[in-house]
Amino acid sequence: MTESRPKKRSGWLIAIGALGGLIILVIALLPTILSSQWGKERVLGMAAPRIPGEVQVETWSLSWFGAQSIGGFSFQGQNAELRLDTSEVIVDKGLFSFLLDRGDLGTVTVVRPDIQLRIPQPPPEETSPEPAPAPDGQAAEKGAPPVSEGGSPPEKETLALPPISGILIVKEGSLEVITTGNEVEPVVKNINLEIDIASLADKITYSLALVAPDGTGSLSGDGKVMLQGMDTVPGTVRPSGSLQIKSWDISQLLGLASLFTALPSGTGILESSVSFDGSLNDGINLTGSINLQNLKLSGGPLGDDRPFLEQTSVEFATIIGTDNLEISSLTLASPLANGSLKAALASQGPLQFETDLRVDLEKVASQIPHTLNLQEGLQITGGQLALDGQLQSLEGENKFRGEALIEGLAGIREGQKISLDKPFTLGLEGVQGAGGIRLDNFAVRSSFLEGEGQGDLNDMRVSLKADLGAALKEISKFIALQNYMAEGRLGVSLAAQRKDDATVGMEAQVDADSLMVKKDNSVIIPGKPLKLSGVADILLSQDFEFSGVAQGSLAYQAWLGQGSLKARDLVFGSDTSIQSVGEVSTDSRVRLGDLGVMLKSLKALPESFVLAGDTRVRARISGAVGKFLIDDVLVESSKLSVRKGEERLIPESTLTVKGSSAVALGVDGAVISVDKPQFSYDSWIGSGSVQAASFEVATTTVKELAFTGQTNLARLAELSNALELLPAGMNFSGLDSSSLTMDYSPEKIELASLRTEIAEFVFTQEGKTYRDKKLVIEASGAVDMVQKSASFSPVQINSANGVVALERVAVDDWSKPLDTINTTGQARFDLPTILDAVADWFTLPPDVSTAATVDLNWIAEAQKGVDHKYRISADLIDFSLSKKELQAFTNEKVRVEVDGLRNPTSGNMELNQFNIDSSLLDFDAAGYWNNGSEKAADFGFKGNLGMDLARIAALVRTFSEIDLEMAGKSARPFELKGILTPEQRQQWWRHTDFNGSFQAELIRVLGVELSSLEIPVTVNDGLALAELQGRVNEGGLLLKPQLDLRSEPPVLTIPDNSQVLDQMRITRDMANQLLARIHPLFMGASQMSGTVDLNLESFRWPLGKDSLNDLQFSGFMDFNEVRLESSALIDSLLQVLRVEETGIDLSGRQIRFEGKNGRIATNPLRTNLSDTELIISGSLGLDTTIDYLAQAEVTERLVGGDLYKYLQGTTINVPIGGTLSSPDISAQTVQRAVTDLVNQAGQRKLQEAAGDLLKRLF
Repeated sequence: MTESRPKKRSGWLIAIGALGGLIILVIALLPTILSSQWGKERVLGMAAPRIPGEVQVETWSLSWFGAQSIGGFSFQGQNAELRLDTSEVIVDKGLFSFLLDRGDLGTVTVVRPDIQLRIPQPPPEETSPEPAPAPDGQAAEKGAPPVSEGGSPPEKETLALPPISGILIVKEGSLEVITTGNEVEPVVKNINLEIDIASLADKITYSLALVAPDGTGSLSGDGKVMLQGMDTVPGTVRPSGSLQIKSWDISQLLGLASLFTALPSGTGILESSVSFDGSLNDGINLTGSINLQNLKLSGGPLGDDRPFLEQTSVEFATIIGTDNLEISSLTLASPLANGSLKAALASQGPLQFETDLRVDLEKVASQIPHTLNLQEGLQITGGQLALDGQLQSLEGENKFRGEALIEGLAGIREGQKISLDKPFTLGLEGVQGAGGIRLDNFAVRSSFLEGEGQGDLNDMRVSLKADLGAALKEISKFIALQNYMAEGRLGVSLAAQRKDDATVGMEAQVDADSLMVKKDNSVIIPGKPLKLSGVADILLSQDFEFSGVAQGSLAYQAWLGQGSLKARDLVFGSDTSIQSVGEVSTDSRVRLGDLGVMLKSLKALPESFVLAGDTRVRARISGAVGKFLIDDVLVESSKLSVRKGEERLIPESTLTVKGSSAVALGVDGAVISVDKPQFSYDSWIGSGSVQAASFEVATTTVKELAFTGQTNLARLAELSNALELLPAGMNFSGLDSSSLTMDYSPEKIELASLRTEIAEFVFTQEGKTYRDKKLVIEASGAVDMVQKSASFSPVQINSANGVVALERVAVDDWSKPLDTINTTGQARFDLPTILDAVADWFTLPPDVSTAATVDLNWIAEAQKGVDHKYRISADLIDFSLSKKELQAFTNEKVRVEVDGLRNPTSGNMELNQFNIDSSLLDFDAAGYWNNGSEKAADFGFKGNLGMDLARIAALVRTFSEIDLEMAGKSARPFELKGILTPEQRQQWWRHTDFNGSFQAELIRVLGVELSSLEIPVTVNDGLALAELQGRVNEGGLLLKPQLDLRSEPPVLTIPDNSQVLDQMRITRDMANQLLARIHPLFMGASQMSGTVDLNLESFRWPLGKDSLNDLQFSGFMDFNEVRLESSALIDSLLQVLRVEETGIDLSGRQIRFEGKNGRIATNPLRTNLSDTELIISGSLGLDTTIDYLAQAEVTERLVGGDLYKYLQGTTINVPIGGTLSSPDISAQTVQRAVTDLVNQAGQRKLQEAAGDLLKRLF
């Protein structure tokens, strides 16, 4: 036992020693660990929540005894308003030294810091709040020091300075700003700064040097701040130093300043020197000078002016104390003006202010003539503006005196000297104190304005007399007044007389005789009197405390109308806010015609507008603080009309508006809320009423807003079109009755109910009209203005044309409606009714009618984080389609279903099902749409397509003259795919690939019968190809049509030199329906034999609006052992030619044909009859009209033996007209042709007889 204890003790010692060694090792390696990437990320991660921004460090190196180094340091503040980048930060003190003396920071060197500041948007102007009233009810004196509860000023506070020392060095720094347009502008560069903080905060010394961005200007300064140790009192801090600016170009500073204010831009060189020394307790002496050389300004408010000032200087000497400011001297010297200022300002004590300014009007006019709007060609040769002012405050009174003088103003224009007739002088002298304002002297003198006045509110008289004609004449000598003219004298007088200890009577008069103002030839004021008179009893005590108005009235009479304003028992508080109103009422009448003339003269109303009518405006206000009642509101216009040129906007009518409301005012007189406002109106457009429970102004909140009214939509549309508020070609009419109940705030709209009913609604767009006998819309819901979302449930639309019922419509973000909409609804329409309503947009072909009931159902579901679902179904119930007596469909049912998904992020869509189920068409497909890169989208669809060919053939027979018979019902697979750019989506069929086939058990058309056909169809790069091949009538058929969808319009072609028919046996149906379309000989053939070969040398058919006229083709038919035994055309032709044959032999013959311009022309067909040769040539229209000519030699059977010997060898022409169904070969035409030949033969016979006679005579 005793031997084991030393062993145990030694084991513990070893363990403790190992642990201690490990701790020492960790401490020794701590800087290395923290300098690693892991350590850096760990430290930055722990500090990130406490830093108002983002910090990034490329590298750092820490050491117990060596220097600390941080490389690639950057900081970006929140909202990116501040950014700092440095290449390196070095601290020369080791971590161990910091542990020994934390107060000594050593030397911190920041190398090449680059600071970027983002310029904020200019803040909106705000009104300064009024100072809070003092406890005794009197307004707190501005600038007065706070007072403690004991009544004495608080003790002076001290600055708790941290016990630190060290040196901060900044090398080669720069400062840049980011403008509101995200442009980086350099401000300064080469910033070198050194700050030395002595130990225990005794003294701070500093030096600064920086360079302008262009490298020419510089700023430098140095100084020191003497402190009083750790607990320095602010007033004892003694700063001293100097600052110099040399050759600084201010162009960039002006450019940055113009972003916030309407300052002009420009250039100039700034030189400045400032020195300061002292303390706030003893006063800091600040002296210096500012010099601007070669200042050039442009832009902004200067317009076209480009002023240039060679030298401008300001010198100043001031003393700044804790609660006082003394300007010993401030002088301005420049080519335009010279002046001085002396002032003494203190929170307690007298106030003194003295200034004088002399402005050289000649030089000012030469620099900024356009800004002053001088007359064109005017040169100012002399003139001075002198301003002098003094203000002195002592023992509660402010004595003021001011003088203004314009004299010597002269100039030359167009060789004529001009000048002011008399100098303009203005003088003002008086005292403002507890007793109010007392004018010792007020005087104004000029050639066009005179005035004087003196006294206080116990007894005051002020008068002004102005000659407007003289004023305009004097001013227009120098200023361009844009052809204004004025005449008339205006007098203004103001008198005040105390009636008793509490009341002062005031009287004001404005009187003008024959006041006239014109611009060019437009009269603004038409030379008529203007009278304005007012009297009031003002409640004003002997101590000049204003408390209200006992009674008052104001009456006016002018060319626009006349009216009055009356008031009684107006009580104001000590802060001049209205406390109560016994009654204020107004009643005015305005002549709208004269008002319109004046507004047009002022360019406030377009010249083409004409107003007419008389309007009366009446209102009354009463109540006390917090609640005022506005009632008896009336706006009434009689014979009101408004025209725009010859177009009537408002017909001659009456307009009446009535209303009332209760208004709550704040202590400052601002409107807080409006309670129970209600208004009604009656006008030519309609009538109605609006009311609400309350309207809160600060929050713009309306509670229980209700509207009911009726509107004549035709008149509303007429007015809207005249004002060009509607798109061109749009119009509407009907009688609307609407009601609305809702709560409104800027954040949310709660729509309790909406109902609008429109009778005989008509909507017209570009000559096309939609009609509805009765349209009713009902809805309720809410709109969240903050979240930009809306939800309505339900929405019901009933009309004579159909019904739409939306169980719910919700949009979570209306900026992305397709991505956030949720809706469920149904609709039902009567198809003939809808077609009748939109007849101008869509019309069925003539003699075509249809009927059906259309049921629509849809669901769209949008949820965050998952693909959106949509499902649509449409049912056509009891669908029928007919043309005249022919029924294509009767009591059919068609169903269309679409079911798919849409990704809101990518916009990709997946079509799970697209199904069309009907007796005519059976379509079932699925596919996708993916938005790929570079805005191109790829899509693909696969499915099965089946058609009832018998039903399709019946449809073709119903709507065309083609006798088509088909059979077959089997479905075939197809695939549709493509890649589309946004530009290609409008014509997607040009860039889509298709692969599929169609199967037909039987096709019988144009006398050709095909069976068991498989027709492959492909579309590649906008070119569609099909192949129709089979055995027909013991021969072969091969047709390879091509449709070029890339052309506009699409073009149908058949490859050149295509043999379409090979050794096909000719049947009667084939002759009548196919061959007769090329040559009329085959029409009506009853007996046929032989075979035919059909070759197309070319075929081109642009499928446009008038496509038949654009059809062009050519080819030939070869006939093998073909004989036409009988046909309507052959029989008629042989009969009129009196030929005994009953048919025509075409064996070995070839008929060439060419189709263009809507007709098919053939080469002459020659065939031998028993005793003559027959030649047939001409053309056949695609509309089946015939224009042929048959030629044959005259036979003895046709003319008889007596004439034949004279007509032998001649040819007779037989025209063939009519149509294929009714050819026209007239025997009378043949007889006329024979008669002409007989006449010709008679002439030849007479010539022969005369010749024989002459021979016998001679």
